Amino acid sequence: MKRKTTLTMLFATFILMASAQKGPLDSKWESNDSIPFTWDEGIYLPATINNKYPANILFTTNANRQLVVDTTYLKEKCWQPPKIEKGLILRETDTLRLKASNTKHEVKFGNIAANFPYMLITDIRNVLGKHADGIMWDTFFEYSPFEVNFQQKFLRTLTAIPDSVKRNYRCLPLTVRDSKFMIEAYVWFNNKRIGGLYQLWLGGNDDILFTSYIVKRHNLMAYKGKTRQLLAQYTNIGDTTTTTTTFALADSVRLGLQNIGPVVVSIPMPEASSHSRMYNAGYIGAGILSSYNLVFDPAHNKLYYRPYKEHTPEKRTWGFSWINRTDIGKGWIVRSIYKGGAAEKAGIRLGDTILKVNGKKVENYSWEEERALSNDSTITLLLKTEQGMRKVTLKTEPLYE
Repeated sequence: MKRKTTLTMLFATFILMASAQKGPLDSKWESNDSIPFTWDEGIYLPATINNKYPANILFTTNANRQLVVDTTYLKEKCWQPPKIEKGLILRETDTLRLKASNTKHEVKFGNIAANFPYMLITDIRNVLGKHADGIMWDTFFEYSPFEVNFQQKFLRTLTAIPDSVKRNYRCLPLTVRDSKFMIEAYVWFNNKRIGGLYQLWLGGNDDILFTSYIVKRHNLMAYKGKTRQLLAQYTNIGDTTTTTTTFALADSVRLGLQNIGPVVVSIPMPEASSHSRMYNAGYIGAGILSSYNLVFDPAHNKLYYRPYKEHTPEKRTWGFSWINRTDIGKGWIVRSIYKGGAAEKAGIRLGDTILKVNGKKVENYSWEEERALSNDSTITLLLKTEQGMRKVTLKTEPLYE
């Protein structure tokens, strides 16, 4: 089962600090040197901060042209960044306080050295898990071409679009606004054609996520077809939030001339979403994008894409997901549960701690082994709950029966 990761509220809080923008020449880079990445429902690049601190950095436009690092990661590295100051960020309903290192920081990943005028510090792993040391987005990628190859798992900067790409890839118009990459797409759902600009969400794993505006405009909460509801709880920046999201199957999605077929869509509760003021119709997440090799040409407003595998909607699930917090000794925490699913029927609850999986302590799982569990059809868990220790065995079930 894919683990649903909610990033939207995390990145939305940073948007008002994006005024310290950089131009295309503020970072140093060389072309055609591929950078391998780890794909874990997001692009994790091996990087070094300030020529000293190795880190797994989530590479995503949702970072709003900033560098953000995790507080636990700093403790692990015994790193006390200089010039720590408290900052205020205005959100829709409140004001958030967080820390920032108000001095220049450099992040090297492969052939690129990205420079940031400050570094935000917060509890990223409460949202993303143990393996996330930070998140970043460099404005270089808003001006110059680059390739994201999901088939072979590498990122590469380019001096020009190769002729082989122009011959063998399909091309779509690309809209770039404030570090957001968007394309025109059409979703057929509930007998409605929902078209518009959809943001390419490399760091999010929902196949299609509609904005609150679209949910309200098309009255999607009134949908009477087959749905599954996901109850999720995560510690966001400054608070702990429990959300309910409705998942359904859209009839099809069209990108240019290509009809992808059925896709999973998520319908957030309008009052719980911060998307109502956004100008895009929704987000195309990694569930679709990871089936393609992508070449971005933002200077000429073009996206080249080539499928390397058929997209198939998520069909089977254990009915729950977890977040790895073995970095602070808590194990894997149950973060979301499908209502009426196998996990809920077995008595698993949000906040339960997974101590062992298939008889093996979770702290002994490598990152690769943890990701590979999604291929298993049966899983046995040793859980620590409010009522005591429990052992549960689950089999995958269809997401939509």
